[in-house]
Amino acid sequence: MRKMKKNFICLIVFLLAASVFAQIDSSVITFRVVSSVPYETGMSKERWPADCEPFTFFSDFFTGNKTVFAERNGLAISGCDVDSIDFSVEEITGLPCVYINFSADAADRFATFTQNNVGNSIAMDVNGFVIFTAQLCTPIVGGRLQIGNLSRNTVYHVAEAFDCKDKIEYPANLQKIGPETKITSYDETDLKDFNQVCMNFFYSLLNDTDDFEKYVAPDSLKYVKKYREVLLRDYKNCTVRVESEGDVYSRMLNHVYYHIPTVNVYFELQNDSIFYVGEVVVNPNTSEILTLR
Repeated sequence: MRKMKKNFICLIVFLLAASVFAQIDSSVITFRVVSSVPYETGMSKERWPADCEPFTFFSDFFTGNKTVFAERNGLAISGCDVDSIDFSVEEITGLPCVYINFSADAADRFATFTQNNVGNSIAMDVNGFVIFTAQLCTPIVGGRLQIGNLSRNTVYHVAEAFDCKDKIEYPANLQKIGPETKITSYDETDLKDFNQVCMNFFYSLLNDTDDFEKYVAPDSLKYVKKYREVLLRDYKNCTVRVESEGDVYSRMLNHVYYHIPTVNVYFELQNDSIFYVGEVVVNPNTSEILTLR
C-alpha cells in the first residue's frame, strides 16, 4: 500500500511537470514584417498588400487597439527553441527589460530573418500577444534578443507563457476601485498615503465628477484632462486596481534629486485579465499627481 501511494505521488509530480513543459513547448514567438500600406476600415481584400492580412493588437493607452497589415507567414520560434529568459530593469527609464536566449538552430533562423529585413518594421508576438513593433535597424546575431522599455503587463505575459514567473515580482494586494469603493475625503487623507490619493483620483474619474482636479498638480491638469477623456470613452467598463505599494525612483527637479513615489495602476477587463499597466507619479511634498504613464 505504501509503495502504491509513493508511486501515485510520483505519477502526479510527473504529470504536473509534463503539463508545465507542454505549456512552454506550445508557446510560440512569431516575428512578422509589417507592411507600409496603412490599414483602412472596410478596405476590400483586393487592396490588401500581397501575402499580408490585418493584424490587430493593443498599442497603448491613448491609441487603444491598432490594426496594421502584417505578413501571414512570419518566423515562428517554438518554446522548445527558447533556452532561457531573463528579466531586468533599465537604469534610466526604470522600465522592464527582457532577454530571450534562443537555441543554436533558432538563433540561425532568427539571424537570417533579421538580415533579410533590415529597414522593415517588425511585429513580435507571443501566443498572439504583441510584445513590440519597431523598425529593424541592424541584423541580430548571437541568439540573444534584448527588448527594453516594456510595460509590466507585457512582462507578465512573457513570464506566464514560458513559466518563469518566479523571476519577476507580481503585483500583490491590489485594491479594487469601483462605485462601491470607500473614499476618504481629501481633507482627511494622509498626505503620505499616496495610494489613497490615487484611489480617490480614479474614483472621481470613473464616476465622471470634477473632483479629480484637486488631486492634480496645476501644470499637469491639461494632460490629465486628456487622459480622463480617453478613460471615459474607451475604458468605462474596465476595473481599475491600485497596488498597495508602488515603486520609488530618483528624479531631478530644478537641479535637485527627489525620491518620487509612483503607484502602479492596473486596468482590467471584466474577466479580470490585465491588459494595461500604468503608473501614477506623485509629488512627494504635496501629494499632487504629476503625471500618468
